[in-house]
Amino acid sequence: MIFARRTGRRLLAITAAAAAPLLLVTAMASAAQASSPAATASSPRGLGSIGQVIYDSTSPNVTASQGFQCCGTSEFGDAVRFAPGLRFLTRVTVEMDDWALYSNPLVLPAGYIAQTAWKGKATGAWPGGGTNPNGKTYSNPRGYYWPLTLHLYVLSTSQLSDVTTPGTYPAAGTQIASVTQNVLIPWQPTPSTSSQCLTIDQQEFGSNLQAWKSPSGCEFGVPADITFALPHGVSVSNGLVWGVSFDTDTWGSSPVGYDGPFDGLNVAVTKAVSVGKDANPGGAFLDSTEADEYGSCYADANYTGSLITGCPTDSFRNDPNGWTGYVPAARFTSGIPIPPFT
Repeated sequence: MIFARRTGRRLLAITAAAAAPLLLVTAMASAAQASSPAATASSPRGLGSIGQVIYDSTSPNVTASQGFQCCGTSEFGDAVRFAPGLRFLTRVTVEMDDWALYSNPLVLPAGYIAQTAWKGKATGAWPGGGTNPNGKTYSNPRGYYWPLTLHLYVLSTSQLSDVTTPGTYPAAGTQIASVTQNVLIPWQPTPSTSSQCLTIDQQEFGSNLQAWKSPSGCEFGVPADITFALPHGVSVSNGLVWGVSFDTDTWGSSPVGYDGPFDGLNVAVTKAVSVGKDANPGGAFLDSTEADEYGSCYADANYTGSLITGCPTDSFRNDPNGWTGYVPAARFTSGIPIPPFT
């Protein structure tokens, strides 16, 4: 695959020919990283259930992610079909991918530039008011807190005429549930100064330090499974559309208006579905202000040329073309609620 590279605000946004238009390339992470307890919100006390995974596209091998701040994105997700079984959702896990650094190497190699490190930097006002759980500065070496919102919609269909390939596609109908949680996002590990990682940095970012050394090699970003608990459960049919949203410096429903580590937070995409089915193969659901974020806005099937005039943007809709080989990463768990003991 050939990538055309261009610089984003703080991260490198990558345009993939014949693939999702703007993804941030990351490397494989270990299973332990992908399921870090620090990054997982637990279920409310008193709610038990017999859990059954009815859809799963998460993976310990995250290779790319959709950027938000870099790419004018407010919400990202997909349409899914559930495997046979229970239809009472108790939790949904979305796989995120964070590129924010807590610290940089103590000594930088000659000619290299350090990325923004957030250790000790002042935190801004907490979205919506109230006490910022991060405190006055970013001082937690485990990560930083940020509110994320999960949206669940009825799986419907709609006719798309102003896209590359007109036709009838899955659509997001009425919203059936929405839950916001303040979650702990783990930092990407400190960039490595090993010759191997410096070589990869030069290939991907020029003189900017970003790659870190893991047992499997040099990697970018760190995946984390963020679990949204549904305290009262949600009855669903055989499929739905999901999306996750959050605010950044200049994007989202209520942009916060200041830089922060959340500007380096993305939603992961993987290569395949292990449980259930992708109801939107080759597509994804996206809300972006940028037409070149939508594969279906390109006039040619290679997603590298001119854009369609008037192609719809700035709303959460199906982008049915241009995501072949990429599946937004989420896991749905259903069960039979067990009431708490009194």
